[in-house]
Amino acid sequence: MMQAALEWTRVKTEMDLAEHLQLSLLPAAQPDVPGVDMGIEFHQADRVGGDFYDYLVMDDCSLIFFVGDVSGKGITAAMFMAIVRTVIRTQMIHSAAMSPARLIELANRFIFDDFFKSGRFCTLFLAHYHPASQRLAFANAGHSPVIFSPANRLPELLAANSPPLGVIREYPVVDQELTIQEGDALIVGTDGLTDARDRNGIAFGIERFVQKIPPGDGLAAQRIAQDLYQAVEGHLAGGPFRDDLTLIVVKRHSSNANNKDHGTRNV
Repeated sequence: MMQAALEWTRVKTEMDLAEHLQLSLLPAAQPDVPGVDMGIEFHQADRVGGDFYDYLVMDDCSLIFFVGDVSGKGITAAMFMAIVRTVIRTQMIHSAAMSPARLIELANRFIFDDFFKSGRFCTLFLAHYHPASQRLAFANAGHSPVIFSPANRLPELLAANSPPLGVIREYPVVDQELTIQEGDALIVGTDGLTDARDRNGIAFGIERFVQKIPPGDGLAAQRIAQDLYQAVEGHLAGGPFRDDLTLIVVKRHSSNANNKDHGTRNV
């Protein structure tokens, strides 16, 4: 019994350290970019997992941000998550002039062998927003859901146009572009949102997720993120999350929005 207790203590200590390390890799504060409002919801199904996000504010006050999801769960997914996050962040710092597509192509080249040998892959959405021009350049490597919600139109699902990282060694990634005007929002989640299943095994689904996006431009980004998270939580009706859940809302400030609800929520 003593030996079992010592082993349990060792495992718990290692998991505590792994959890602390993973959370320390996530941003500790909101980005300070003129005219930009960001909301974040982050939930781990286990103590560590494969979801991750990060952002970097450049000298010209533009914002580079990304959301990713490594296949699988637990400490192995967390280890691969740390690898991808480090590779991408290093490239962002030293090669900020590169397009999102080029950053993804290089990241895939660096991590491909390790991921391919392990049978894992990583979906990734990476974007660069320029507040002065309101231009958002982005590339999507197999990631979903990504939704553009204009202030005066219905939300639009943005489909991925290239495969996830770790699947093919060399492939072209295509840059896309949006104009983010006042009141518009970009909503980027991981599949823990849409794959969340109730007690009858019914998934929340992308269609339901899009329908739950609040209409109009009157809400702050964090309020939108919280409302969407609560909608998924309500669908589970007290059941457990079986996958990690990450949700990032990036919104252009609106003069009508209540922008007091800021902050990251770790559940």
